[in-house]
Amino acid sequence: MTAQGNKHQPLRWARFGILGVVLLVCFGAIAILGFEVNRKIKEQATASSDNVQWVLSQLEVEYLSFDAAITEAQLDGDVRDVRRRFDILYSRVATFRTGQAYETLRGELSFANLLAGLNAAIDDMIPLIDGPDDELRAQLPELSNQVEIVGTAVRQIALIGIDYFAGVSDRSRSEVWLTLMRVAALTMALVMALVILAIVLFQLYRVAQRNAEVTRTTSARLEAMVSSTLDAVIVIDEAGLIVEYNGAAEYIFGYSRTEAIGSPMVDMIVPLKYRKAHLEGMKRHLRDGSTHVVGRGRIQMEALRKNGELFPCEFSIARAPASNRILFVSFLRDNSAQVAAEQELLKARDEALAGERTKAEFMAVMSHEMRTPLNGMLGTMELLAETDLNPRQRDYLRIIETSGRLLLHHVNDVLDIARLDAGRTGSEKRPFNLSVLVNEVADGQRSLAHANHTELEIDLETLGNPTVLGDQQRLRQVLLNLVSNAIKFTRDGVVRIEAEKLGDSDMVEFRIIDSGIGINEDDLDRIFDDFVTLDTTYAREYGGTGLGLGIAKRLIESLDGAIGAESEPGDGSLFWFRLPLPILSKGSVETVEVETKPAPRPKPEQSLQILVVEDNQINQLVVEEMLRKEGHTVTLTNDGQEGVAAANLRHYDVILMDISMPRMDGVAATLAIRNGDGRCRDTRIVALTANALPDDIERFKDSGMNDVLVKPISRAKLAKALSIKGPETIVSAAARALPALLDTEAVRGLLSDLGAERSSKLLNAFLTETDSLVDMFTTSPDSDDNILIGDIHKLAGSASLFGTLQFSDLLRELEVLGKSGRADEMRTKLSDLPQCWSMTRNALEEIASENVSQ
Repeated sequence: MTAQGNKHQPLRWARFGILGVVLLVCFGAIAILGFEVNRKIKEQATASSDNVQWVLSQLEVEYLSFDAAITEAQLDGDVRDVRRRFDILYSRVATFRTGQAYETLRGELSFANLLAGLNAAIDDMIPLIDGPDDELRAQLPELSNQVEIVGTAVRQIALIGIDYFAGVSDRSRSEVWLTLMRVAALTMALVMALVILAIVLFQLYRVAQRNAEVTRTTSARLEAMVSSTLDAVIVIDEAGLIVEYNGAAEYIFGYSRTEAIGSPMVDMIVPLKYRKAHLEGMKRHLRDGSTHVVGRGRIQMEALRKNGELFPCEFSIARAPASNRILFVSFLRDNSAQVAAEQELLKARDEALAGERTKAEFMAVMSHEMRTPLNGMLGTMELLAETDLNPRQRDYLRIIETSGRLLLHHVNDVLDIARLDAGRTGSEKRPFNLSVLVNEVADGQRSLAHANHTELEIDLETLGNPTVLGDQQRLRQVLLNLVSNAIKFTRDGVVRIEAEKLGDSDMVEFRIIDSGIGINEDDLDRIFDDFVTLDTTYAREYGGTGLGLGIAKRLIESLDGAIGAESEPGDGSLFWFRLPLPILSKGSVETVEVETKPAPRPKPEQSLQILVVEDNQINQLVVEEMLRKEGHTVTLTNDGQEGVAAANLRHYDVILMDISMPRMDGVAATLAIRNGDGRCRDTRIVALTANALPDDIERFKDSGMNDVLVKPISRAKLAKALSIKGPETIVSAAARALPALLDTEAVRGLLSDLGAERSSKLLNAFLTETDSLVDMFTTSPDSDDNILIGDIHKLAGSASLFGTLQFSDLLRELEVLGKSGRADEMRTKLSDLPQCWSMTRNALEEIASENVSQ
């Protein structure tokens, strides 16, 4: 019964509301009709008082009087009565022409035309009437004729007017009658509505009685729930006094219900440091409805127990208007146990992260430190190989060098893992030829494949010879790891490299398929983990750190790709990965041939004076010997301070600068040389370092270094670095502070691959779009931040495609500022765009003109 009554209660109230609306409409309509009847009666009264019909009939009387006066004047020659009668007639016509009572009558076309003619005829008589008596007497016959002519018009005007006003009077009486009938009908409807209202009110009274019973039951149930809940429930009024306080609140805060009721809540459970803010917040809410806490859901804060203990709690406050006051209902929960557990979890997490960071830093440091002795060992072996050795010694040396190179490979793997885990590797997207890259990787692994009597095949038929946009170096490393891994576990078989574009997306899938020993299903889930080597004959034979697949997985994920493997023991394996590689041009389908002959070692054109700044004695010996064999003169110093002093004393053609040194490191030494007045201020400085991270290399170049050689160093690397010399390699401080405007090789390659016509069209579209966006960025400061960031992101993608360096870096910096919540800094830095774009645009147009001329 209760549920059913509650269900139908809204419907009953809806009916009551509709009936109320009907009553209001009836009362309103009766009032409006009453006003209308009153207005009609007043109009009729006004019409009678004006006696419009009498005035219309008098027009003809005045006309006849005027005509009689003219006839009498012709007999006795006295024209005074003619003038008087004319004035009366003129006044009567003027009443029709301007009187408000005749305004609607003048709207009748026939009346208006007759009145206009009569008025014109009378106006023509005015000069004669107002003239001399003699002239008027002489013209009386003519005046009589004119009056006779307008007689018909006068009679018609009177008849039309009388007929019109008679009709108006009839219509008015009809309208009053209709209005009275409507009033009667609405009165009847009102009476019926009142009867229905009485019936509805009676039903509502019965419903109210039932609802009151339901309310009492619900209230009792809610009171039981509140009293038994585990959360504290505290109700206060607008003065902040407690009016309700349940059992859980007694348990949590320590105050009894008797102590709490009527006491200020702020003095009992709010900590002292929050009381002022609480009171001010209550005042603001009561004053202007501000809701910083009330109605904002769950809030974490500290609360105060009776014994003075502070504890973390979670609470929410809701406003509950009462009949004559405002109440605030608070639900509070003691979160002490939960917060303690969370702190323990955070502590455990921080300790785990610290352990991971320590491990990563240890791996990075150890890998770096191991490069130094490796540099000395491999460099010395290279020098030893050029001495007179017997065949057995050369075999021993080859074994040592192979082991050293393998050790270097393992060190590089560990360093790669450390870099990737630390997030210290950046991604550079540049246009490159995908077919050339795949063939280069394959050609580099063919000797290993032939040693295993394995064929290495490539299938890029569906891709053709495309130019794509991506990170060439990372893709090369992934392919090398997967291909070398497949060859390692394949004997007398086939390793196949396949690649194809997936549908209409930018995703390209690579597959490395081998016919080797395969992988057990239980091992597939862990082959991409670090330091995992499967327990097989080939694995034991070849060894390895088990880092190759882990590095490949990290690299693929850093490029927003995916990687996986499928295999059956004895049936070979299939490793696949997918990467977003937008295709810029498809090129031809012909097979790409890659030159695999080693480039000849550059020979120095002259002997150079070289300063070597290196603290490691072994490295000093190796580098000195390599340089002397190339015919150069070498000066050795043991640290940065000695290097700066030597550079200030005399001029050197090249300075080879180690980075990690005692007293003064290589970066500080380079800055001292560049900012000093010594003779080597503009000398070419080449860094010697094991730190090959992109951000480190950028830091070296920012300090004034011209090039970077990564250890271990070979004679070929040294010769190549030293072959780039001359005044054109010396850069000013301003030039060293900024990267080049364009990756000119990438831009020329892109324009060449696209062809003259297509590249010109694409470049012009890019220039036009960028001009528009840069102008919008700097002239529309009030645009939405999210729209602005989206436009910057879009432009950065296009700019990277065309090989812009400074402009792309600036756009990426702006995007990072915007997305990190620093929109004001982003908008301030927008002013740097026009100048950077202007220089970049000129450089692009210059390369484009070269491409057209070719």
